[in-house]
Amino acid sequence: MKNKFTNSQKNAILGMFFVGTPIQHIADEMDCTRRSIYLWVNRFLETNDILRKKGTGIKRKTTPQEDTQILQLVDENPFISLSQIKTKLNLITCRYTISKRLKEAGLKSYSAREKSFLNDDKKVLRLEFCLKHKDWTNDQWKNVFFSDETLIQMGPNIKKRVWRKRGEAFEKKFISTVERRPPYKIQVWGCISGHSGLGIIHRVDGNMNQDIYSHIIENVMLPYAQSTNKDFIFQHDQSSIHMSSHVKQTLERLQIKMLKWPVKGADLNPIENVWALLKAKIDYASAPNANELWKQIQITWKKISETNLHAKLSDSMVTRIQNCINVNGDWTKY
Repeated sequence: MKNKFTNSQKNAILGMFFVGTPIQHIADEMDCTRRSIYLWVNRFLETNDILRKKGTGIKRKTTPQEDTQILQLVDENPFISLSQIKTKLNLITCRYTISKRLKEAGLKSYSAREKSFLNDDKKVLRLEFCLKHKDWTNDQWKNVFFSDETLIQMGPNIKKRVWRKRGEAFEKKFISTVERRPPYKIQVWGCISGHSGLGIIHRVDGNMNQDIYSHIIENVMLPYAQSTNKDFIFQHDQSSIHMSSHVKQTLERLQIKMLKWPVKGADLNPIENVWALLKAKIDYASAPNANELWKQIQITWKKISETNLHAKLSDSMVTRIQNCINVNGDWTKY
């Protein structure tokens, strides 16, 4: 239903009406109600004009001063709620009107991105890493095998969407039969590089520990890396498992060249973008159990690997490093 029409649309309504087009047909054509059609036809017949007279609309419920105060509050605290704005400014109007004023200023409510707190020491370490690698070229970054683990989990309720009419919610045809089952999850390890592609994804049996991770390095990552790029440089973050003495000994024994990664460096690691895309693209509805979920993970990983995403992410490293320098080691937009 449309509340407002352009002048050309109003003229079209009147044109169809005066050639005898049925009201319902006009309403269908203009995607509006019959009442709207009658409104504009009657207005024209009474005034011989389709323009709304100045001052005949609904009176604005906030003053210019209140509009300014609303925007000032949001500028000072972007996380403030509509109820808090109403209370703080002692506004008589409803929250919907406050929301309209914010939308008029181009503001919309979104889910806030979450980042962990960075103290000054961690910012310094991030900045030192970026300054050390600020002159690296795209070709140098292409040799880096970025790696990480992630948890992919499935909840007990998978809601399906259905096309139906109002009032048909409980008709058998439109009810989705669900089998209640406990949630399940899978931990996976993966790697990507600009030179070798999206790489491989490996299902972790049980919970990751230093023994399992050392096994992955030696028997999963290393054979693949050596077969695709003998000049590879391995990267992982500074989690407690990665920094364990057993893993360090494994890396030294295998003589794997490492890229020393800073603490809190998730935004600098392009594989995080792959994880986000992977989780968004998985067909969860086709995964009634953990094994089926793993199949869907592999299918989705293969589809992503057929794109040029790995090269774009690798090439983004130059920009990521510079962005981190620009904000003195703070979080970047990635």
